[in-house]
Amino acid sequence: MQIDCAEPFRIRSAITAGVWRQCRLLSFLVSSSICVASSSGNTTTQLPVVTKAIDIRKMPASEAKRGYPVRLKGVITYYDPEEPDLFVQDATMGVWVNLEIVKPNVPLRAGDLVEVEGLTEVPDFAPQVGNPHFKVLGRAPLPRARPVSFGRVASTQEDSQRVEVEGVVHRVSKKGNRLYLDVAIEEGLGDEEPVADPFRRRVRAQGREVVGEHEGIS
Repeated sequence: MQIDCAEPFRIRSAITAGVWRQCRLLSFLVSSSICVASSSGNTTTQLPVVTKAIDIRKMPASEAKRGYPVRLKGVITYYDPEEPDLFVQDATMGVWVNLEIVKPNVPLRAGDLVEVEGLTEVPDFAPQVGNPHFKVLGRAPLPRARPVSFGRVASTQEDSQRVEVEGVVHRVSKKGNRLYLDVAIEEGLGDEEPVADPFRRRVRAQGREVVGEHEGIS
């Protein structure tokens, strides 16, 4: 009996070709999956850069948590390295910069015109700038403080903004290098009787509204 070697060879060739096509198909699918994964993985790096403080403050918490890149140019309206507290205000609004983890890379003081880069975050109260990196551009006058009522301050709508209030000083205290004034604003006196005390002076205070542990005007 004679065995035709051509047939087994043809069968093996067909099997080999089939396996090769499957390998190529598998390779194509894997490559496609890698491309899709790579494309979806780069979505966070393609978020638009936020250049206005108002866009950070008005950002929904769910969006701020995505970590939008930030590049703001504004004036430092308040800086306390001990707390730490730092507020930057541009032409649109003021915003708090988180220094609790990442410390300033350059010396800073109130009145510095800076460019600050970072990422949006919202750990608790409102969207803010995290992971900051500063570049001092020079000095600039502080933004004009806008007169506000007690109701406006109490609503927390002026948080991080430079504002002005007028009232009577009821108590003065000092903690470390900070001086605290308890000022009774007209709308906030409630049923309290006005006291004729020469040491209780009426003052006009300018600063930033702070919401949190030390809520008030700083």
